[in-house]
Amino acid sequence: NLTARNNLAAICALTTTQLARAMSAIEGAIGDAGPSAAFLDTRGLVHMASGRLDAAEADFRKAIELAGKATYHFHLAQNLVSQERFTDAVKSLRFAEKTLNVDALLPIERETLHRLNETVQANVTSN
Repeated sequence: NLTARNNLAAICALTTTQLARAMSAIEGAIGDAGPSAAFLDTRGLVHMASGRLDAAEADFRKAIELAGKATYHFHLAQNLVSQERFTDAVKSLRFAEKTLNVDALLPIERETLHRLNETVQANVTSN
């Protein structure tokens, strides 16, 4: 089931557990159904959790190109902060926040959003 594989990979990435299994699951989904925006976003999460920030950024940007959902911009902002590209992260984060339904995020992602805002604010105002 494609949705199950996508969800498994996303949960593993968000909790930074079983990342090899997560990559296998999302790569299988992409192999079976093609690189949809949702699958690319999830693969980006797995790459980011695995420390492959360039690959993650490429997947997030392609997901945004295919379907510019707010959550994809949020994930890109996370990745940019991990690369210490705070000014770029602000742009993605502010774009995401225009339409992001925070209540629809998983609790772990709500916490990440809060920390991300704090980190961006501290680093952009100090530069």
